[in-house]
Amino acid sequence: MAALPSLQQLRYLIALEEERHFGRAAEKSFITQSTLSASLRDLESTLDVTLVERDRRHVSFTAIGEAAVARARDLVAQANDLVELCASSRHPLTGTFRLGVIPTVAPFALPPTLATLRTLYPKLRLMLREELTGICLDRVLASSLDAALIALPGGTTPLAALDKLAAQKRRWKDVTIVPTDDRIVEVTSDLSNVAMLAKKFLPLGARVVPLTGGKAADHKLAGSAADARLQDLPWPPDLVWLGVGSDGHTASIFAGPDLDEALNGPRERRALGVMPDPLPPEAPVARVTLSKASIVAARALTIVLTGADKRALLERAIDDGALSSVPIGRVLADSDHAVDIHWAA
Repeated sequence: MAALPSLQQLRYLIALEEERHFGRAAEKSFITQSTLSASLRDLESTLDVTLVERDRRHVSFTAIGEAAVARARDLVAQANDLVELCASSRHPLTGTFRLGVIPTVAPFALPPTLATLRTLYPKLRLMLREELTGICLDRVLASSLDAALIALPGGTTPLAALDKLAAQKRRWKDVTIVPTDDRIVEVTSDLSNVAMLAKKFLPLGARVVPLTGGKAADHKLAGSAADARLQDLPWPPDLVWLGVGSDGHTASIFAGPDLDEALNGPRERRALGVMPDPLPPEAPVARVTLSKASIVAARALTIVLTGADKRALLERAIDDGALSSVPIGRVLADSDHAVDIHWAA
């Protein structure tokens, strides 16, 4: 049987790739530089390839070296997962959980959450890291952070983009996906947003949380049930991805009797039931939607839309701000973060 590299050698390789400097990588690994160099030479000898090109000024990785680092990250992450799985089976919700938070959100979202976690799970060690959104997501991919929570839109506009997202190599088992809104229909219905998301992301290992429990006679009760379900999730979301309707609605914040509640309801309410008026002809049913407060609390906000008419509507809504006559304008007026907008003709 061929000799195998050790996990410690793989950790040293990852440290060198991150630092691109033997001295800093050795310091990061709490070993001497000579120990690091010897360990990596042993690793190259075991694998019978050259992973790192060395000279006095630069550290560069060969093509096979770059590929080996990517595989090493997966192997180390899987080994860590194995240890944590066994530990959690003995003592649930203990050990270390690494959470990335952007600076603009941390002061508002963390204090009440941390107090509750300390009370309920005193042996859980929460490690916080303030980073920009993109860096947080990259660190989840690199296994140096543990989880992300994102909200994705329904409808037909995002389908192509969702396919590309699903094709990305992510640690999907650490991602929780919630529809930004859904129709109150059976999950087997073609109108169900969660069914579409589940079909794309459940096979990848992601957790997909429905907003609705199927068909319901009372949309208010359906909204209360969705809100209770979301209260059990870490909050706020790392990303909320919105679309824009031709009438200016976003998520399922429509004109109608529930508009004011969706826009101005209690900040702690995460979801509610709504009855659009008039009902959209393509899906004439009641809905459950994330509230405006939930949407603008997200660490990152993205809008995807198509067509010149929708672009013109969105530009007017942004210009009008809090005085906008359409829901998307009212939502964006309360967002404190930069919004990424992706438009296609």
